[in-house]
Amino acid sequence: MVHVSPCLDQSIWLSSGNYGILQRVKSEGTNLKVMSKFDIKVCGIAVTPSNQLLLCAKGNKVKHISSLVT
Repeated sequence: MVHVSPCLDQSIWLSSGNYGILQRVKSEGTNLKVMSKFDIKVCGIAVTPSNQLLLCAKGNKVKHISSLVT
């Protein structure tokens, strides 16, 4: 399953739970620039109104990870 969550700075968090990859990307014309990449199996993601990333990682409870969002 793929998860997509937009950020306030026009970047997007993308996750492919099957492959265990979480990426923060930003559109540059017709291409996506990878700003951050993490090896983590994600079941769900969301970005709060204050631009904080919330993750539900496989086998874990919901995690609030503010250090990933810059």
